[in-house]
Amino acid sequence: VVLASFPVGATLLSVFRLLRRERRSGPRRALFVGHAVEAQRLQAMLAPHPKPPFELVGYVAAEPEEISTPGLLRLGSLRHLRDVVRLRRIDDVVFAADGLSNRTIFQLMQHLRGLPVQSRILAEGREHVIGKASIDDLSTPALIEAEAALGRPRSRAARRAFEGAVGLLGLMLHPFVRGLAALSGEASFWDRLAQRTRQGPAVLAGRRALVGYHPDETFRPPPEWDLQPGVFAITEPLTPTTATPEDISEAYWFYIMNQSAFLDWTILVRTIRNLR
Repeated sequence: VVLASFPVGATLLSVFRLLRRERRSGPRRALFVGHAVEAQRLQAMLAPHPKPPFELVGYVAAEPEEISTPGLLRLGSLRHLRDVVRLRRIDDVVFAADGLSNRTIFQLMQHLRGLPVQSRILAEGREHVIGKASIDDLSTPALIEAEAALGRPRSRAARRAFEGAVGLLGLMLHPFVRGLAALSGEASFWDRLAQRTRQGPAVLAGRRALVGYHPDETFRPPPEWDLQPGVFAITEPLTPTTATPEDISEAYWFYIMNQSAFLDWTILVRTIRNLR
């Protein structure tokens, strides 16, 4: 029933969103995220264009600013971003690369998950706005999409499908691994592997991730990264004696930006090799 209803529900939702967008008239509405100076720069880019891809309705900034922006309203701070997008019926969110790190932009994109908006980035020091899969001409500038620059966040459905398959495999292999562990004794390779395979039911139930963070580590990923404690930790392939806090932080950030079933499998295989 679940397998049959999922594609039907997804199709109906897509049709509903498409019809909803078709009913709306007028240009796309855009919200800028960043400093007032950068918002003015984008507004100046749009002003002479005969057919701009969107109209800028306002901006949100991290901190209060004294600079006035003629014709452009400051609609709140970063913590109000999702509410502003929803209440103002925003179609496009443009992030300023000048003043916002890639991690901050990624976290803000995660906050907007579930809303029908397109994310873009205004490149620092250049007349370019980075958008997805296309470049919209703004006289000399161009628009490029944020997901092309930062990577598309991995969907929960794709992650759960992979975790379910591997968790089921681990559950099936656990009796054999546990038998080999009993013959090999404690602290053997098979004993350490059995401690991982016995967590298959927790992975299948969603109480634990297949690949995630280590509960004993001092580093805790931000909630926006949507990581759980894992049977296999992201940092386990690192050499523990030489890994610095910066190395650990970079390892997690690399995983967030490149997460995939292949990367999960690579971490799993390398960790099992290190169990020997």
